[in-house]
Amino acid sequence: MSTTGRRPITIQDLGAIALVGPPRISPDGTQVAYALATMDEEENAYRSAIYCVPTGGGEPRRLTAGPKQDTAPTWSPDGTRLAFVSDRAGKPQVFVLDLGGGEARQLTDAEEGAGGPQWSPDGALILYSAKVRGEGDGGEKAEGGGQQGEGREAEPRDRDRGSEGGEKEAGKKQGYKPPLVVTKLKHKFDGEGFFDEKRRHLFVIPAEGGEARQLTAGDWVVGAPAWSPDGKAIAYCANRDEDRDTSEVADIWVVPVEGGAGRKVTRGRGPVATPAWSPDGRSIAYVGHERGYAPGANGRLLVVPAEGGESRDLTAGFDRGVGTTVMGDTRRGYDQERPVWAPDGGGLLFVATDGGNTGIYRADAAGGEVELAIGGDRACIALSLAADGGTLAFAATDPILPPEIFVADGRGRGERQVTRHNAALLDGLTLRPAERIEYGSVGGARIEGWVITPEGFDPARQYPLMLKIHGGPHGIYGNAFSHEFQTLVARGYVLLYTNPRGSQGYGEEFAQCIRGDWGNLDYADIMAGVDHVVAQGYVDPERMAAGGASYGGYMTCWILGHTDRFRAIVTERVVSNFASFWGTSDIGQTFGAWEMGGKTPLEDPETYRRCSPLTYLDRATTPTLIIHGERDLRCPMEQSEQAFIVLKRAGAPVEFVRYPDESHNHAVAGQPRHRTDRLERIVAWLERYVGRGA
Repeated sequence: MSTTGRRPITIQDLGAIALVGPPRISPDGTQVAYALATMDEEENAYRSAIYCVPTGGGEPRRLTAGPKQDTAPTWSPDGTRLAFVSDRAGKPQVFVLDLGGGEARQLTDAEEGAGGPQWSPDGALILYSAKVRGEGDGGEKAEGGGQQGEGREAEPRDRDRGSEGGEKEAGKKQGYKPPLVVTKLKHKFDGEGFFDEKRRHLFVIPAEGGEARQLTAGDWVVGAPAWSPDGKAIAYCANRDEDRDTSEVADIWVVPVEGGAGRKVTRGRGPVATPAWSPDGRSIAYVGHERGYAPGANGRLLVVPAEGGESRDLTAGFDRGVGTTVMGDTRRGYDQERPVWAPDGGGLLFVATDGGNTGIYRADAAGGEVELAIGGDRACIALSLAADGGTLAFAATDPILPPEIFVADGRGRGERQVTRHNAALLDGLTLRPAERIEYGSVGGARIEGWVITPEGFDPARQYPLMLKIHGGPHGIYGNAFSHEFQTLVARGYVLLYTNPRGSQGYGEEFAQCIRGDWGNLDYADIMAGVDHVVAQGYVDPERMAAGGASYGGYMTCWILGHTDRFRAIVTERVVSNFASFWGTSDIGQTFGAWEMGGKTPLEDPETYRRCSPLTYLDRATTPTLIIHGERDLRCPMEQSEQAFIVLKRAGAPVEFVRYPDESHNHAVAGQPRHRTDRLERIVAWLERYVGRGA
């Protein structure tokens, strides 16, 4: 790569990166709609608008304009209109835009906001979700049964009162905040906060405007709805079992659009996600597995009869998980991708991760081999297929390219890039490619990793090392863009990132083998990667640092108590004490207990003690920067508070940075000013204790 006229990337360049959202191809395959977001650091907010680009080439066209966020575009069946979500009027609501001209028209006025619009096959109705007060227990027998509230008209009730009536609302207006009364184990979720009695349910509303009609109701949450091809029913995901407060399984349910009882079509054997009807309406494909609750298990591509019955696994011989787990810091609006049927119903397209790459794969609907349709050293993170199956749009990213949109034919051939929103910025920057490495670890394991070296790299010299450890532990690093990585490399560091045992993308056994034994094989794999790059001669072993968040925060704290090889540590959103994590995290009683071998800290205190970094932190001396969001419910603030106290009492140089109003993913989705402040503090800490590379 020529560096003529280019400069190193900076922290401030984060705000200049255009965040290209998931592509949604028009029914005739001629255009792709998407949301384009940017960071507004001056206003400390994100802005986004809906764009459209021709699949045959040409400049993108901006379709919406406004001071806030327009997201989630979806095409009408005839391709003449787009529905999307906008917060231009306050809470997010569904709007409709006629592409023939005119202003966008607000369709919904949901008290808590509305999202996820989907057109009915005939274009007459739009399905959306909104939070409403839960009613009943939602429990039905597996073979069906009535559910009070399904198919009724939505009522604007309780708009002026809290859960305890008008008196509570009057008190709130005077600055009084009423107590939250908790009666359920599942009473909070990171990024959403603490739950009240409102649950997300489904509504339909005429596309031309009118009264909304509520389709589902109950003390449970609906997710990932999908229209049947004939427009008579909606499939969705929910855990409606009586033991849903302690159970982590879910099912695919189907509810008639005209009203009536919902019926369960799967058998309650594991997680389910993203249902997709076959073109003939006789089957429903979805992502899940039938192993109960099992973090690190491969998500399978399953198909179940629409009337209910046994599911078939179309990926039985494919030891990789459906979906993308490759991490990056320049994505916005990407959720788990729905599998896409071919128009003839003969197969499905889906994304899956293999090692550090996420590709688009094809599975035969009758079963058989899984084939790679679109691959490469990159992460393909979203896809959309035209109605006739002839044109495919997808988003992809690699180590030197933030997500952009590409198109190909329905078989993955003739690929071409159709958006270049970041071209002007990237053409002026010095970005460094990632070099894949592979090395051995204990027990004969082969571990994949990547090294990014600074501009002007000379292997005869020695550079400071920054080791980055991913979260999860079942996430992975790979071939995706990271502004943070490139910024650290621009400061003269050699950057190392690896996928130790526990990472997905290398088979189920690899991902689950650390259960009940965190800090053993995974730590060995990470340190073997450090040894590997040090042995190459270009890393200064006296100037090494390590950083990570979530599970990466766990492992950096583990490093603190087990080696003094590093001159600086940056630990973020840490898990330091599994016993308190079990009782305070939104997923502690489920994920935490499973990862510690399936028992609670009351039943097996020794495993929780042995696997907790806090047990060993009193021996740490390495200068440590601790970073945490104060509204983090995934790895609660008390985890960092405990680490800080122990490190401080041990005499280690330590600094604790707390970001107000930020949840677990603040480093990649938090307030713009907090994101840049975080990077500035990390760089300053490294340069203070490790020094800057030449």
